[in-house]
Amino acid sequence: MSPVTGVPKSKRAALAAGALVLAMVGTKLAGPPQSRSWLGPLAPVAAQVQWVRADGAIQAGLSGEVLRLMESAIELDPGSTAGWIALADHLGLYLASAEAGASMEIRASWLRTALDLTRRGEVWASHPERLALHRGLLLVSHGDLEESLDWNGKTGNEARIALFQDASIAFDEAAALGHPDGEQIAHYARHMIEELDE
Repeated sequence: MSPVTGVPKSKRAALAAGALVLAMVGTKLAGPPQSRSWLGPLAPVAAQVQWVRADGAIQAGLSGEVLRLMESAIELDPGSTAGWIALADHLGLYLASAEAGASMEIRASWLRTALDLTRRGEVWASHPERLALHRGLLLVSHGDLEESLDWNGKTGNEARIALFQDASIAFDEAAALGHPDGEQIAHYARHMIEELDE
């Protein structure tokens, strides 16, 4: 264990590997997925196999393998809204959580990667309005924490307000795309901003 950081050497190595994976995922996911059409109607079934394998990799603690398998599943079935949401949750909730043990900067980077993923997924997913809504929910999940992520150059309560502001924009986008709950949840986010601003 390092006396400076209080983080065991093995965990520091894992965090460094995670930062490397973040850089690689960011570049690979920047392009649009292309379904492996040669599988035809079997592509969604093959995607489900990858999701099962990804779950096994999560249980085994193999972060890099998890991301590779999830990305493969999305490439096989890019129209699956649930697939995009599952990968966004892994990035924006699990890897961006305090429990993951990464620095504040890396956690915020994971959340930004998850948010970007939902935007890219809107082009491919069968229900883009759900991805827009989920983008807002990811932001709210961090804004609801008393010790939130540093966000948009802000810390503490100001960071929570910034998270809710971005969430309200995402919910408005969901409403514009036709999500029936977008407007109501955007109203909730704006209410939270007012409460935190008092």
